[in-house]
Amino acid sequence: MKALQALQNEPIPEKSPQNGESGKEMDDDKDANKSEISLVFEIALKRNMPVSFEVIKESGPPHMKSFVTRVSVGEFSAEGEGNSKKLSKKRAATTVLQELKKLPPLPLVEKPKLFFKKRPKTIVKAGPEYGQGMNPISRLAQIQQAKKEKEPDYVLLSERGMPRRREFVMQ
Repeated sequence: MKALQALQNEPIPEKSPQNGESGKEMDDDKDANKSEISLVFEIALKRNMPVSFEVIKESGPPHMKSFVTRVSVGEFSAEGEGNSKKLSKKRAATTVLQELKKLPPLPLVEKPKLFFKKRPKTIVKAGPEYGQGMNPISRLAQIQQAKKEKEPDYVLLSERGMPRRREFVMQ
């Protein structure tokens, strides 16, 4: 109950942009979940630029190491420092990301629609001897499946014979 009352006091959030409206805000929201390193790789991929991370300096005693990492994206490069390789890489990516965001946006290129030709069905015609050693019930089911027709229904007409040597008459 308390949570419901607390939510009633909150302002109603603004409606998210619909199709056709500015998508810039949506891109920023989508990118908020991604790491700086992922964003650098995405931008570089879209712009066809090579990316390389390189630890250029490692100093300090074993319990307090300091790392300096350089990231190069095309002609842009930046360095980041931290007490772990991961942190120094993240800081370098953050710095170069700021430079990459200053670049003009790429023009939107429509992807050509791919048209797939419907391939003709390859009908395998087997010789008359095909399926000769096969159980006739299985063979009939196989023929019906090949014709894309429903499988046959079997009805028991009668049973006869001893319990261990029973014979069935089916239709």
